[in-house]
Amino acid sequence: MKKIILLLVVLFSFNTIKAQNSYDIKISLKHCKDTIAYLTFYQFDKNMIVDTCTNIKNGKIVFNGKKKLYKGIYSLVGQGKSIYFDFIVDDENQNLDISSESISNYKESLQCSNSKIQNDFFDYIKYFEVQRRDFESYLTKTKGQSKKDSTDFMFSKQKEINENIENYDFVITTYPSLFTTDWFHKFRNKRPIFCIDATSSKLENDKLFTKQMLTDIGIPTPKFKNLGLDNIVDKLNHLELPIVIKSNIPVGPLGTWVFNDQSYRITVPNLITRIKRTTKPNPTSIVGVYTEEFVDGPEISAHFLCNGTSWKFVGAARDYKKNYEGDVGTNTNGTGCYSSVDYFTDEIKQYMFSYMNKIMTYLSSMAIYYRGFMYLGVIVNKTTGIPQIIEINTRPGTPEILTILNVTDNSNLLENLYRSATGRELLDIVHKEVYSVAVGLMHSNFPVKGGRRLWSSSKPNITNLPDGLTFYEHCTVFIGQTCCGFVTATDSSKEAASDKIYKYLNTVKMNDYRYRKDIGLLT
Repeated sequence: MKKIILLLVVLFSFNTIKAQNSYDIKISLKHCKDTIAYLTFYQFDKNMIVDTCTNIKNGKIVFNGKKKLYKGIYSLVGQGKSIYFDFIVDDENQNLDISSESISNYKESLQCSNSKIQNDFFDYIKYFEVQRRDFESYLTKTKGQSKKDSTDFMFSKQKEINENIENYDFVITTYPSLFTTDWFHKFRNKRPIFCIDATSSKLENDKLFTKQMLTDIGIPTPKFKNLGLDNIVDKLNHLELPIVIKSNIPVGPLGTWVFNDQSYRITVPNLITRIKRTTKPNPTSIVGVYTEEFVDGPEISAHFLCNGTSWKFVGAARDYKKNYEGDVGTNTNGTGCYSSVDYFTDEIKQYMFSYMNKIMTYLSSMAIYYRGFMYLGVIVNKTTGIPQIIEINTRPGTPEILTILNVTDNSNLLENLYRSATGRELLDIVHKEVYSVAVGLMHSNFPVKGGRRLWSSSKPNITNLPDGLTFYEHCTVFIGQTCCGFVTATDSSKEAASDKIYKYLNTVKMNDYRYRKDIGLLT
């Protein structure tokens, strides 16, 4: 369990500050009685000794060397070969001052005086310890209970604790520009992991980085200007309407706002407060907002699969992000979508393919070998007809991928994922002459803030689906900006696919749930 947890919470920093060519790790443990201590390194399933301190005095332990340590998980091990605690080492944090004032359990008061990332990691260790102790305390409460009662009780408590840890993991792993995938790629037990690495994730986690990259390599993108987080309203007062404001780091669907009037004077301060509350300081990207030139035109989510140096076109979808029919209301993560996209013409495809060539060439020149899904959020300028990249996402989109996979021949999908993960030549992806539509089911209060489960006691009964319909339930996602599930259908036209879905949904009692009635029908 320990190794699993460690794997989940490893955090790495990718600062551009001057690299260190040596390491100096100082640890102070109150009342430590050991005279020898070891610095060990997790490599696959083994714990390797990389340094030894043979002269511990008054609990002062020092490890230093002239050669930089590999980044990863390290442990302080006592002379009895027991692990005191784990900590992380990355490229920029090779000098650490760690201390603990606890006498019996050093994990309880771990602190690092010169690394916030390290302290976040220690906070997680402490949090997990609390959850573990809580679970052990529940075991004592099962004494005297029947087998069924004790099993039901422990199952519910285990589920509760797992949810607590998962929610905490979500916060930790979305720490801007800090990612776990670099660990997976370096120490993956010799098994290929299909995911992008930490550096590649910067394309999504740092939108200003991506905007500047697109500008530098000559890919059309709306003009932009960084505003930071201070005096935003004053900076917006001199701009022409409509005004587009975006968060530089991912904050969900509420990361993009378009103002057609002076309402930004009231709304923007609240939005800035929300960003400050829900995000952590980012050492490599700017936590703030930027303005973007308003571009009118249809949107496309174009998906590609990459193997580090080359790519294959997976498919494109038209996503409906607005809350209500006619594309009005607040932004969400998507209320539905359809594939194939009629206005994704051969001319636009050639633009997109040339953009991908430029992006992959640039990333390779920076020693960034992107492996995994990449999708380009594009708007086709209504005036010029030229597609402009709004953003890059380092994952498949939801629900877009549901319909995209329905309009492709997926007989070699697993093989292609393996080839992507291992950097091998990708197989051609065959596209079918069909359309697929996905309609999202939303709670009546959607979108809402908070942590309530998507499904209430009055959830619609999505059963006995006719042939050709599939329901994808987001059973573990919380209410917020994500639909609780999507019904999909495929047919010779998007209108026919939509008709299949709506004929079925019209027979279902929705109770506290609803859905947009124009998915696949509104271009």
